[in-house]
Amino acid sequence: MTVLEAPKEQPRSEAAPPAIELIDIYKRFAGVQRTFNLSPRRFVNSLFTGRQWETIALNKVSFSVDHGEVFGLLGPNGSGKTTLIKILANLVLPDSGTVFVDGINVVKTPYATASRLQTVLSESIGLEKRVTARQNLMLFASLYSLPKAEAEEKIDYLLDYFGLSEVADKMSQTFSTGMARRLSVCRVLLSHASIIVFDEPTSGLDPAAADDFRRLILEDLVKRQKKTILMATHNLAEARTMCTRIALLNEGSLLAIGTPDEIRKSVEDRVDVSITLATGDRPIDGLQGELEKVDGVSSAVIMDMHWFKQLKISGRKDLDYLRVLSLLSARDLKVQSLETNSASLEDAFFRLTRGERK
Repeated sequence: MTVLEAPKEQPRSEAAPPAIELIDIYKRFAGVQRTFNLSPRRFVNSLFTGRQWETIALNKVSFSVDHGEVFGLLGPNGSGKTTLIKILANLVLPDSGTVFVDGINVVKTPYATASRLQTVLSESIGLEKRVTARQNLMLFASLYSLPKAEAEEKIDYLLDYFGLSEVADKMSQTFSTGMARRLSVCRVLLSHASIIVFDEPTSGLDPAAADDFRRLILEDLVKRQKKTILMATHNLAEARTMCTRIALLNEGSLLAIGTPDEIRKSVEDRVDVSITLATGDRPIDGLQGELEKVDGVSSAVIMDMHWFKQLKISGRKDLDYLRVLSLLSARDLKVQSLETNSASLEDAFFRLTRGERK
């Protein structure tokens, strides 16, 4: 077996289960907020009184992730992304619903799923900072029950492959965020897990290190090693360029799921049109009012750019373009250019999570 060769897969049925499947996941957090007082009597009373609070972290969330996907979780802070990841990693139990990894129930058989799915959380790289990089990996190799000789061979290979050989015997607490992130991937790959979950994979990295890490995920983990990746991110550009599909969460609820383009098109009911006009001495009085009466046009603005006029039209994506052009033609106005701008993924994010137009 080569250094990074995965163990033989278990036989699958013709209808193989998805890599990850969540069915109606519900999770509620609750507690009591207490206000303590220095007065002895009030201090004792405050131990038994307080304002109750609750948060619905996940509200009947269901979706699945196919093998070989780079699947993104998008959403503002408090949307439930990290809670969902912790449930997959068996760090938090759902109140109801079912989670499957490779068809195996995460709650009922956690040890079986741990060998198939590994998690890298942004809040904790999952490494012991008071020992060296090599010692960290040897510790996890023992937890994964790898024979010593095999573990040493794999660790040497991984440290070299990820450019950490020269710092292998340095204390992990001296590592930069990028180096620690690469070491955490080495740790994950020791387990032969086929599914890797990242919480904010490029958080805290400078632009160059973030770009290197994205390339590592796409070119090495996905293309070369055929891993399945689930990643929670706030970076919309990262989600748009890396993910095959995206689940958009807000306040614990699943708002949308699909490819980045499908999510963008789901709110694509508005279009902005920019038309450059060569007007010459031709009159344009009253043109703005006529354009605003066209079916589908919500606003029209004409800007004087000295040598030409710039016409900005906003409206529905099915606005009556033919009528707009007919009005321009009737005044013998020559169109030099026409550009349309549709909704972006950023527009979809704001529209869906805030219920507003951007």
